[in-house]
Amino acid sequence: MPGGKLTTHRAHSTRHVLYLVALRRLPSTVGTATTVFPFTQMITTFITPWGRYRYKMLPQGCIASGDGYSRRFDEIVSHIPNKTKCIDDTLLWGDNLTESFFQAVEWLDICGHHGIILNPDKFVFGSDTLEFAGVNITSTNVRPCKKYLDIICDFPTPTNITDVCSWFGLINQVSNAFAATEPHATLSPITQTWDTLQMGQ
Repeated sequence: MPGGKLTTHRAHSTRHVLYLVALRRLPSTVGTATTVFPFTQMITTFITPWGRYRYKMLPQGCIASGDGYSRRFDEIVSHIPNKTKCIDDTLLWGDNLTESFFQAVEWLDICGHHGIILNPDKFVFGSDTLEFAGVNITSTNVRPCKKYLDIICDFPTPTNITDVCSWFGLINQVSNAFAATEPHATLSPITQTWDTLQMGQ
């Protein structure tokens, strides 16, 4: 997208999702998106066989959308208790359904007041089990999603740098779980080199 050349990247780090997730009884999740200001919509224009289109919401692939959005969103909701945020997904938790209800109402009110658009497809309310930021959460445990583990198991042997980057991106998603397993313990020493590893076997 040409707009990426006209914007800057502002670093705003977030912790790994397994550090963020707190096991609570009734979690709820919410997903969000960023509005593009009308005077900047022209830089998001793209041409299709059916005409020109412009983004109304900032695409997450745009260099300015990720960290800048996360920082501003974190500032807006910093005072809200019993929440875990990971980029544009939020996990709210309460000890009972009534508490979860009023917390969700407060969240929706604050987001609406600040123009934060929520994704209704990602809204889960008062559930005992849910998927959040790549992990399955129940009242007793947190583990990587089965779909990510299946993708890793079925991933073809990397043949180029793009495939290798994709592989490590997937592994990073579940890295905390793998670090605790015995079969992978021999891969963690710094003295290990790529030549000694038998990738894909």
